Amino acid sequence: MNNLMINFRDAADVGVGFSEVEVFDFSQKMASLAVKFPNSSFTFWGKIFGKVSNYFIVETNFANEFVRIAENAISTTNDATSQIRSQNTRPSFPPEIPGEGLNSKIYFVCNGIESEWVMLPHVTPDQIRCSRQTCVLLSGNLENNINTYPPFPGKEKHLLRAQIARISAATHISPADFFQPNEDGEEAIANPEYEPLSPSELADSSLENWVHHSMFILPQGRTKSAPALKPESSSHGEDEEEDEEEEEEEEVGPPLLHPIAEDDDLDDGTPAWCVKQSPNGTVLVSSNYWPGAYAIATEERWWNVYIGWGQKQLSGEAYRPINLHPPVADQFDDSEEACREVDDPSHEEEEAWLAAHAELNADVADDENGDGSEESEEEDDEDDR
Repeated sequence: MNNLMINFRDAADVGVGFSEVEVFDFSQKMASLAVKFPNSSFTFWGKIFGKVSNYFIVETNFANEFVRIAENAISTTNDATSQIRSQNTRPSFPPEIPGEGLNSKIYFVCNGIESEWVMLPHVTPDQIRCSRQTCVLLSGNLENNINTYPPFPGKEKHLLRAQIARISAATHISPADFFQPNEDGEEAIANPEYEPLSPSELADSSLENWVHHSMFILPQGRTKSAPALKPESSSHGEDEEEDEEEEEEEEVGPPLLHPIAEDDDLDDGTPAWCVKQSPNGTVLVSSNYWPGAYAIATEERWWNVYIGWGQKQLSGEAYRPINLHPPVADQFDDSEEACREVDDPSHEEEEAWLAAHAELNADVADDENGDGSEESEEEDDEDDR
């Protein structure tokens, strides 16, 4: 938190950030949070715009002082998820435990200088997967209901937490060699032998000097692959034996600290990242997948920040939700082949047509009566027997 003012000064140098008054007010607001939790260090994560009010978000590592708050958050999250799970036909996966994976960080949010800090609940795989199919602007009210399809398992605070996790995993980058993987290769730790890169190297258009230092989110909504949870009403017997015999393929994502130059382009051919440098040497790397996600760096320091609406880029295409209705019926064919103009029949032609059809209807009725009489006779014979 001590470098907050300096970081915002660097951000202003490349056209990103807030006014000096807003920065000062927010630094005082973060100081109140540091007093409440003196054993934790807080980092400004970013600002997400809302239709009514905005969210200011800070990040900290998971610690024991958050356990009690986290337990209450987990219970509310499980209640919200269980209400939606019955409507969801997709398999569910267990959430990552607090302190690991997507729940290794704790996030506090507030709406402004006069509002209180609120700790966001932990995120679940169901919320991550459903948020990928949800395109809705946040309102600024954490308890607001999310009316979407598929039904989102939670309220706005859960959707906000899911979007934070997705943005962090996709856009938190750092200069190459600043971090190194730990022994398990699952976490990035500081590299004591790091040699700072020059601004010209950081601004290289090849982007080979920038890497992802956050774990990739797998399609199942976790950073580590896990088997799906079995439903409580699972059948017994042969079905269970077949399930045990079936081996699920383990999902694997890209390795930790892979270069951002390997990221796929957008559907319209736009590069995933763009880089520019200010006259003072400050480097700005912007994400085109998540507009508003930036990495700002000088030769002495760097940081990640997000300032946007919390929505992923749709490559210029309109949002297309899942089709819930049958295809629209074809319109009436009014072409010349289907519609022909003819003269109305005369009285004599109409009488002849009615007489012809009357004879035809009489023949059909006689056939039906004949069949019915034969059937009744057969039934009478059977009764006599």
